Amino acid sequence: MNQIAALHKAQTLDSRLDSMRTRLTDIEARLSQNRALQEAEAALAQASAVHHDLQARQVALEDERGALEEEGDEVEARLYSGTVHNPRELTEMQEKLAELRQRHARLEEPLLEVLTALEDSLAAVQQAEVTLESVHREVAITNAGLVVERDDLRAGIVPLEREVQQARSDLLPDTLAQYDKLRRAPGGVAVALLTEDESCRFCGVELTMQQVRQIRMGQVTACPTCGRLIVTI
Repeated sequence: MNQIAALHKAQTLDSRLDSMRTRLTDIEARLSQNRALQEAEAALAQASAVHHDLQARQVALEDERGALEEEGDEVEARLYSGTVHNPRELTEMQEKLAELRQRHARLEEPLLEVLTALEDSLAAVQQAEVTLESVHREVAITNAGLVVERDDLRAGIVPLEREVQQARSDLLPDTLAQYDKLRRAPGGVAVALLTEDESCRFCGVELTMQQVRQIRMGQVTACPTCGRLIVTI
């Protein structure tokens, strides 16, 4: 295949693919970075964290009260078992039992406070879930067009990538190497059209008659100023 025509086709397809990929990236960013959605998700995460902390506090308090109650029951059973006759030991056991019962009783108020806070935190989590679901519905409606465009772009990119590969296969190795090197430069433009006044459309420099003749004969020629490969159609 004529290398000038092959270059023009490759650049045309690559530019179209670049444009589609850029648009797809933009759409995906907009879909994933919705401010209202982010705020709703953050609110739910915060409410859930508070609720989980309170649940952990409840378990800790209940475990502590359970351990105190169990230890107190053991002391009480031994105290009234009739197996202990030493007055001093009996007094120490009574004091120990009183201490355990008092510590157990002192934990009741903090536990009730946690249970009350748990009710409020659960309500906050449920409200945050309702809010998030509502925002999801609003975002889905608002972004319906973007979702359709995203899906169309994804579907269109796949066959276009195959076309690009086919176009690249028409380029000779040396030409392809030049093309790829220029494509890696900012902007991704490797090919420039020869204008009617025989200038490079990319940088505007006027080409020599010899350069124009080479291009029209199908010879791959680079612009002496910007280095783009000049093509004519």
